[in-house]
Amino acid sequence: MSRNLTTKSIRQIKSPNGLKPSSSDPAMVPDLPLAPSMKVKGQAGESQNGFQNQISGYYRSVKVGKSVTESSTQIVPSPPVISPSNGKTGSFIYPTMEQKSELNSMVNMGDLDLETAVEYLRRTDEGYHQCGANFIQHICYTEDPPKDRVRELGGIPHLVNMLESLRQGPAQAASGALRNLIYRNKENKILVQKYGGIAKALNLMKRTNSTETKKQVTGLLWNLSSEDEVKHELLKTAIPFLTKNVVLPYGSHEADVDPSVFHYSLGCLRNLSSHGMSGRQEMRNRTGLVQSLVEYLKSCVEEDNTDDKSVEHCVCILHNLSYQIWKERPETLDGFEHLRKEKSEIKESPTPGCFSPRSRKAQKESYTSCPRFDEDMALSKMKGLDKLFDLTAIDTYVALLKTSKDKKTVASCCGVLQNLTAGGEEGAKHVSEQVFPKLNDNSTLRALALSTSPAIQKNILALVDNMSRKSSLHFKTAQAALPVLKEMTMSGTWMDAPPKNVAIGCNTMHRLLLVDYDLSKKYLDKALIFKLMEKDMKEHENDEGTIAVRKLLYNLWTDPFLSSVSKKLKIDKIRYINERTIKVHHELTPSLSGD
Repeated sequence: MSRNLTTKSIRQIKSPNGLKPSSSDPAMVPDLPLAPSMKVKGQAGESQNGFQNQISGYYRSVKVGKSVTESSTQIVPSPPVISPSNGKTGSFIYPTMEQKSELNSMVNMGDLDLETAVEYLRRTDEGYHQCGANFIQHICYTEDPPKDRVRELGGIPHLVNMLESLRQGPAQAASGALRNLIYRNKENKILVQKYGGIAKALNLMKRTNSTETKKQVTGLLWNLSSEDEVKHELLKTAIPFLTKNVVLPYGSHEADVDPSVFHYSLGCLRNLSSHGMSGRQEMRNRTGLVQSLVEYLKSCVEEDNTDDKSVEHCVCILHNLSYQIWKERPETLDGFEHLRKEKSEIKESPTPGCFSPRSRKAQKESYTSCPRFDEDMALSKMKGLDKLFDLTAIDTYVALLKTSKDKKTVASCCGVLQNLTAGGEEGAKHVSEQVFPKLNDNSTLRALALSTSPAIQKNILALVDNMSRKSSLHFKTAQAALPVLKEMTMSGTWMDAPPKNVAIGCNTMHRLLLVDYDLSKKYLDKALIFKLMEKDMKEHENDEGTIAVRKLLYNLWTDPFLSSVSKKLKIDKIRYINERTIKVHHELTPSLSGD
């Protein structure tokens, strides 16, 4: 077809009317398997539950082979989170029937075919370039086969070159076409990078004043960021560019940044933050990035806008950046030196009352009488990354837990706190001591633990497990969590809960039952024991949840402390010590000697 295009027709074609919106990739990676027991789970890309293949957060789990009575501090943080599906959100407006009719009367898109559209890209007239790109964007929104056909016809290099056009229309049309071409198409993503598409897209965004073009470019970057093979370049170029030109200005209101451009940019950063340690470190090195994200979340909380579409992206990025923060960025612990010294002085002070330092009575009194530290003075030594876990950040995460209705946001908030409380470092202990009283309000912890969302339940249980391992919180955590864990176990959904959730719940309950005799006596009753035994009776099940139940039953009878309570319930020994529980005990015992 060698139809000549009028100026008016070109204007009609380059307008949004009549074109489908562009698409943004959903999470391209499936849920990650959980890391081996007692390993600090990471996130996608690290074959841990953190940022391995780019999804979700890491969850702490108790090593099945180690006795819970040892109160190990090797805790599992949660995994990396990759951008979820954005649906098919695009920059183009669906036309009204009148607009569609007008467009078709000028240049009937139906008269074009894919081969002709690609041929238009080879012509010298940019009007043809724009028409061909608009058609490709339109057809690739509705169908997948044309994406491969455009690649076979050699259209991608021409579209990439169009990003350098000094005219807004062709450049915007090309970015929209490429955005749809690479949506869920690995080969096209790799080809766009090969022909310099990333650098050209960033240059286009830098020089354009068009919000619509910026939406298309950031949508293109978001889609590219879900492909591992192109992430290395994006880590070095897109992260600093988007931080400087989108995230920081949006948070400070220094520039007029469109909310959709901000949202798409966060989608790209979210995927990149899940790209193993390199992705995390690159983003942690961006001055002001973490602070801007936290301040944005704080503003959403203050404005009662916690379900804003960009909140989830922000929380998931912070979830990923918090993974193994104390180990990967040890300088973040410098600010806690003051806390460590203060606590050391308290430990050296006379034992309260006449109880030994290891007695449960002493633990209770030392916790309640422990002076409040000057957190502001301690944290003032840190720059940048302290905004990830300072009091403002913690208050913001907790506020989101209590107010957001978005399950992914809530799960990731739990994941951030889970990561920050994982481990035996002073930072993890301090965050645990700050988080616990904010969750211990007789409703928040219970609501999260009884959530119908497996991800929320798993992460909050892992967070409780982490806090229960901190010596200063043993008794308080037992007081608050045992009634919740019991209610969860007694609920009608517990028998069919995910094995990982059951395992974390049982292992945490086991540890907390060992904290105080009166609490054990209060919550360890026949109803709870029979519920555990019901799970044990499912002989065909041998998942980690059932194993944790059988381990708990075995220890309820054999542990001197726990047996003093359980034997008073007058339940036959065979219900605790049977072929199934003995087998689990024998399977786990050999691993203890190797630890």
